[in-house]
Amino acid sequence: MDRLNKIRLKLTLVNTLVLISLSLFVGIVIYLFLNYNVESGLASNLKIYSSQLATNIEYIEAKESAKPVEGEKLAAYEELLSGLYEERVGYMIWNEDFDILQQADMDPFTEEEMLRHILNYFTETRDTGNPYVLQDLELNGRQYKLCTYPIVNHAGELKVVQTVKNISPETSLINNFIKTMALALVMGAALSVVMGYILSGRSLIPIRESMAQQEAFLADASHELRTPISVIQTNLEVVRTSPEESVAEQLSWLDNAYKETVRMNSIVSDLLFLALADAGRVELKKEAIDIGFLAMEVTERMLPLGAKKRVNLLADIPAEPLMIYGDKNQITQVLVILIDNAIKYSKENDIVTITGREAYYDVQITISDNGIGLSSEDIDNIFRRFYRVDKTRSRSEGGTGLGLSIADWIVKQNKGSIKVKSQPGHGTEMIVIFLKYSENERNENVNR
Repeated sequence: MDRLNKIRLKLTLVNTLVLISLSLFVGIVIYLFLNYNVESGLASNLKIYSSQLATNIEYIEAKESAKPVEGEKLAAYEELLSGLYEERVGYMIWNEDFDILQQADMDPFTEEEMLRHILNYFTETRDTGNPYVLQDLELNGRQYKLCTYPIVNHAGELKVVQTVKNISPETSLINNFIKTMALALVMGAALSVVMGYILSGRSLIPIRESMAQQEAFLADASHELRTPISVIQTNLEVVRTSPEESVAEQLSWLDNAYKETVRMNSIVSDLLFLALADAGRVELKKEAIDIGFLAMEVTERMLPLGAKKRVNLLADIPAEPLMIYGDKNQITQVLVILIDNAIKYSKENDIVTITGREAYYDVQITISDNGIGLSSEDIDNIFRRFYRVDKTRSRSEGGTGLGLSIADWIVKQNKGSIKVKSQPGHGTEMIVIFLKYSENERNENVNR
């Protein structure tokens, strides 16, 4: 298993654990909230009904003794009984002799069992500030909640009210919620593993590609450096085999070694630049630039190189400034790379043309040659590191295969682009495009 697969599994496990933890936390919070609301609602209802029954004890006693009662009290009592029935609340009222005054819907509880709870009320330690005692009971596989409420009337007589409710539906609701949450948690964890593995794989695709590019880059760099080192070593070994010869006599071998050191230095410099670029450590010093004037300067500097290869350089730059905003040194490097490439791939007596023009929004510098041209495949790959259209020609001309990669990076960092137009055998046009730097933008930068 490679390193990225291990990272993928770790990401999947971490994401799954985070999801499980979050879901578990949310589930626990919801459970506590639901359980609290159900429990507090049941307790509150039983306390209210116990208190209401206690206020009606005198009426109940009067009714049992056939004493006349007010119609208003009768209506209130009947409304209370209706509420108890609808809420499935049973009750039992005891007098001071622990005889039952009245009861309803107490099945399956017996008098003895209810009396035992009353005796427990008076014998067990309890909060004296709270006369209500709530108990959870289980009988015949069902859950009940019992409320015991003793009072002392105006005559100093003890009365006890007990209310009880079958809470199996509420208990089932909570239990079903727990089961549903557990099932959802398991299914969510399974889905998280599958989706996390898929998504982490997709998120690692750019890293895989980057690592593949890095490995290819290192392999290409090693290969490119190995060649000049081998040439240097071979030439110096020849020199060592003839120690009696003078430096002048060995000059051709030493010259070969020197040329390879120059080439190796160029490769190392380009590699260092790209390494700094990849690390984001190349500093841009942007300023207003007349790229037309800059192109003229670079063309003049490249004239000796063109003359050496018998390639003519022709600059066609308008007199008006072609203003852009960017890093002058880096853009100079881009022009040098592109003109140098055009010279390398041109034949004797060919003309390399450097033209400039201003469009409505942008400024364009075009480097045209009549060289070997590029295929569509070459155009798609020329900005790749170490890519060469003609490896033999590139090596003989001292190319590293990194110039266009550097040029492409610099142009993009300066908010520009490079377009390539070419056909095999019909030359190449490299069009460098930058946003035009207006007078208003120039004044804004000055004011800052």
